Amino acid sequence: MFGWKDRTAQRLAVVALVGLMLLGCNRANNAEEAKTPREAAQEQVLKGNQEAKAGNHEAAQKAYEEALKVDPNSFEAYYAMGKSLAAQGKVQEAEAAFRKALELKPDYLSPRLALADLLAKQGKTAEAAAILEEVAGSRPSPSVLLPLARYYEQLGQKEKAIATYEKVLEVSPGNGAAQSRLQALKGS
Repeated sequence: MFGWKDRTAQRLAVVALVGLMLLGCNRANNAEEAKTPREAAQEQVLKGNQEAKAGNHEAAQKAYEEALKVDPNSFEAYYAMGKSLAAQGKVQEAEAAFRKALELKPDYLSPRLALADLLAKQGKTAEAAAILEEVAGSRPSPSVLLPLARYYEQLGQKEKAIATYEKVLEVSPGNGAAQSRLQALKGS
């Protein structure tokens, strides 16, 4: 059996092990606390994105709002919030969120496209076109030019639509959508 010295050594070993475990937990908690506001906001945005993907837009909104409490200049939170609000049909709030995202990062294309789409769905086609015109010259990609050409069509600006579809084909030869619309416009 164990002697007095063996039991004391075992107890000391257990106490030391428990102490190390507590120290490790404390360090893990300190690491949580040491997150920058941006990192904490990113975590909330990711959480919100998961909720939105699952269709839980109210929970997503709460996560995005938490992200903005921690980092009021989180472009990602405003953009994600705009998408979630738009999915819920809350167009005015979505528009405000997309505009704030663009204010924070004016060169980012995704919120610009989302805002233009949202405006066009509200019948504000001229405003949607103006938003895309701002970047069409410097970023002539099909993701910008195709909706812009559609907006021109909706506005009855046939020549601008044709010129824009032709620009799509310059940057993306063989683009079926542009070819089809261009053929229809030139044939009419």
